[in-house]
Amino acid sequence: MTVSGKILIVDDEPAFIETYRDLLGDQGYSVITAKTTKEAVECFSDPDLGVILLDQKLQGSKGPDSGLDLIAIAREVCPAAKVIIATAYPDPHAIERAFAEGVYDYLEKNERLAAHLRAKVRNAMEVWRERRMAALKVDARE
Repeated sequence: MTVSGKILIVDDEPAFIETYRDLLGDQGYSVITAKTTKEAVECFSDPDLGVILLDQKLQGSKGPDSGLDLIAIAREVCPAAKVIIATAYPDPHAIERAFAEGVYDYLEKNERLAAHLRAKVRNAMEVWRERRMAALKVDARE
């Protein structure tokens, strides 16, 4: 049995959504998107969600860092999915908060975005797949 996961891109900037879709789609990943916190939360229930690429500066009801507010919801609804925060505006407080809330990794939107994105998503998806396969093997024994 092949275990593959989906990548959820959560960003309110269409240009970044297309960039991520192109970069990750070219790598063979199944990509779904959400432009709002509401859309993102609806996607969190997908059992095949392996990676969530979450914009830190997502505009939401709590202001411009609503992406950080979604970390806790994602960790609760889909704890197996690996959350990667992406931002063009990194700051030490946001980085510390993101990791304290359980993100898998943090990605800066800069000139090295493509290379870093591919590597971070590949690593996160490998961890997700290994855990998913381990769970399937245990279930198969019972």
